[in-house]
Amino acid sequence: MNRFFLKKNMRIAKFSFDNSYIKKFHQFNDKFIKIFSILNEFFYPRIGIIISKTVSKYSYKRNFLRRIIKESFRIKQYILFKMDFIIIVKSNFVKMRRNIIYNYLNKIWLRYSK
Repeated sequence: MNRFFLKKNMRIAKFSFDNSYIKKFHQFNDKFIKIFSILNEFFYPRIGIIISKTVSKYSYKRNFLRRIIKESFRIKQYILFKMDFIIIVKSNFVKMRRNIIYNYLNKIWLRYSK
């Protein structure tokens, strides 16, 4: 039985977000979200989330979106390719409801599944 944990090593550290590293990534761009992805040398997928203050000036909304994205990643981590994902959230994403966000993220994770 798999346990769906999101360990600390499954997050990408802030120093890995520099521009030279991101230029090597494959890009998926949508009106709600931008995803940079690249294969990594680890045996598990990793995630990094960027939500700026221009998306929402309220921190509780930004943290809410982070929790939803991490939760959907945590559940889908065992079917994903061993890749690094950097997710940049756009301002339209805040206006969506929780169940619509989950469905949207599930469709996106299917693009990167085995």
